[in-house]
Amino acid sequence: MKSILICSFSNLSTDSRIIRYIGSVPSNYDIFVAGCGDKPSVIGGRFNYIDLHYKAKRKNKNIREFIEYNLSLKLKLYSAVRRINPDIVHCNDFETLLPSYMALSQRRSKIIYDTHELWTGRIGVNKSLFHKLINSLDALLENLICRKLSHIITVSDSISEYLASAYNINKPAVIRNIPLTESDCSSCDSKVDEVFSKLTGKLLFVYIGPVSKERNIPLLIRTFRKANINNAHLVLIGKNQLGESLIDDKITFIDEVLEKDICCYLKRCDIGVHPLSTDSCLNHEFALPNKVFQYMQAGLALFVFKNRETENIINIYKNGFTADFANEKSILESFKSISESDVSSLKLNSLNSFRTYFGWENEKIKYLSVLYSVDKHSF
Repeated sequence: MKSILICSFSNLSTDSRIIRYIGSVPSNYDIFVAGCGDKPSVIGGRFNYIDLHYKAKRKNKNIREFIEYNLSLKLKLYSAVRRINPDIVHCNDFETLLPSYMALSQRRSKIIYDTHELWTGRIGVNKSLFHKLINSLDALLENLICRKLSHIITVSDSISEYLASAYNINKPAVIRNIPLTESDCSSCDSKVDEVFSKLTGKLLFVYIGPVSKERNIPLLIRTFRKANINNAHLVLIGKNQLGESLIDDKITFIDEVLEKDICCYLKRCDIGVHPLSTDSCLNHEFALPNKVFQYMQAGLALFVFKNRETENIINIYKNGFTADFANEKSILESFKSISESDVSSLKLNSLNSFRTYFGWENEKIKYLSVLYSVDKHSF
């Protein structure tokens, strides 16, 4: 039986893209998954989990954390790839590509590189001379390695086109971050009821993801309070990295929720918010995050950052508003437009368009096509 190793340095229990991939690999493969955090829960998934045991914060705030994250983790993954010697290695992000590429020195055609963000254009890479030097090295290595790989995938047409032009390669396949069919909420209904019982009748804005400065949450909170929309409330779901209390009469904070339960929480809300600032980095300018589709799947209107990808969805499906989240005036104007709109119709447009035009099964076919091209055998 052939084998595949899917690897990431993220907390896999909350990494929806990895969870979808695990469940999509055909049954004639032995599946190994290397990552951090608790073993992910995958419906019908059978796989061997390799915990890379990284427990510190990912922000690399000191030299020890930087060395542990950028050297220790890579050495652990290098050793795992050498030990397992899989037929295919699926690398999630550039950080796992480098050790895998080095470990498979004679079998590099078996690597799938999933660059689900523009790695060298992500936020924070230019905040100091040291970070600029590291990023320049990453860009050089990514360029050299990508030219030698046949199997690259990403999440948006914008990133695919950029990489093809920047590295002079064929356009990577686009596999969008579309969630799996929504799960049964009966197992978490009572827990969700407890959270939302005090918010009945309010217009609920919701954000899911890291509650951090990098995700522009302080600006979101500040403008939400200024907007003063009648009977509106903001729900933040994710790990609080701001180091301050976020609870008041207009804001509710909920800690990280497992991927399988997220839709159950979202369905209690009205408007899904994603406040990235597109002028802060190139990655945000080209991004098409899974949150957009999670909100649509749950039947929420959208209030998201403005770029080519998100504007395309809003314009086609008439399901929300965009704003320049680097511009407070733009945000407040969009809040005003939301307050004057028929939110119920926007929500219905989101839900109907998701059910009609989107679904992981379509993206799964693309992924299996990539696996097929790597393996050269029919499934």
